[in-house]
Amino acid sequence: MTKELITFLDANGLGDYGQSKHIEEGAPFEVISSTVKQLGSDLLVIGTHGRSGIAKMFLGSVAEEVLRSLDVGILTVPPTR
Repeated sequence: MTKELITFLDANGLGDYGQSKHIEEGAPFEVISSTVKQLGSDLLVIGTHGRSGIAKMFLGSVAEEVLRSLDVGILTVPPTR
């Protein structure tokens, strides 16, 4: 999975802009939460799916859980329409 992600980033011109990559597998909220705490982050930028209504209620929302639970600045970015 890690190699595939790095290949995708490189192929789309997102490979290396001086930032580090942190790739970890697991339940999304737990991984995001532990990484934010481990890095001592002041800001988290997270994309959203833009689901609404029944789909959002049944599928849940990682971004929504992050907003409710983490004590850092959070910027949510919806998909382009």
